[in-house]
Amino acid sequence: MKNHFLILINLIVLSLLCGCSSLKSLQNSIGYGISNGYYSNTTEKTETDRAKTIKDALNTIDGVESAAVVITGKTALIGLSLNTNDLDEIARLKNEAAKLAYETDTTIKNTSVTANSTIKEMIQNMEEGKLNFTLLPT
Repeated sequence: MKNHFLILINLIVLSLLCGCSSLKSLQNSIGYGISNGYYSNTTEKTETDRAKTIKDALNTIDGVESAAVVITGKTALIGLSLNTNDLDEIARLKNEAAKLAYETDTTIKNTSVTANSTIKEMIQNMEEGKLNFTLLPT
């Protein structure tokens, strides 16, 4: 009787371990082959077109003089020229810019927003093709 009980316990533990492994492989494959998600959206527009759409939206924010946007994959680098020096207002405008970027392009998962004029100029140079930039190895 004791042996049957140990065998039963081992079978339960073994089945739980196998079940967890199957669940993990299922989680890793969810979304594979979906035609209306991130994959189809990026084939419709280039990263340059997506960046221009976000830039146009950012330039409508009161307090933003100009914006520069570069997109690589799911990340948007945003540089802002603002017409204020108030730190609270700068923080609010940067948060508003990030939120608007997410709303404008739903494939964006990460943003980096700066109001530093030097960094904004670097982003603008990347945007204009004056600097070769990529986050992904070629």
